[in-house]
Amino acid sequence: MENNKIDKKYVWATEDIYENLDLFEEDFKFVKENSDFSRFKGTLGDKNAFLECMKEKEKVIRKLDTLSVYTYMNYDKDTRNSFYDSLNQRVNMLATTLSENLSFIVPELTKLKISVLESYILDPSLKD
Repeated sequence: MENNKIDKKYVWATEDIYENLDLFEEDFKFVKENSDFSRFKGTLGDKNAFLECMKEKEKVIRKLDTLSVYTYMNYDKDTRNSFYDSLNQRVNMLATTLSENLSFIVPELTKLKISVLESYILDPSLKD
C-alpha cells in the first residue's frame, strides 16, 4: 500500500517533533557547535567542572536523540525516500563525532580516587 493512502492516525506524526526542517537544522547546528568537550579533559576531579560537563553533555545528547528519532521515523515512513536517509546519515555522523569527543569521560572517571566518586554520589548538588 502506498504511504499516501494510509490513514494519518497510523503514520508517525513527525511534525510534532519538528514542525519544519529549519527547526531540525537549528538543533543540528546546536549539537554540532556544542560537541567539543575538550575543555573538560583533565578537570573531572573537580566537582564543579564535573557537574558542568554532565549538564552540557545531557543537553547536547537530548537534542541529538531528538534529531535521531525524527530522521529514523521519517525514513521508516517511506524507505524509498533518500532525503530522510541522507538526514539520518548526517545525524549518525554527528553522533559519531560527539561520541569521540566524549570518549575521555569514562577513562578519566575511572582514574579518580574512589573517595572522590563517592563524594560525587553523596553530594546533594549533583543529585540531578
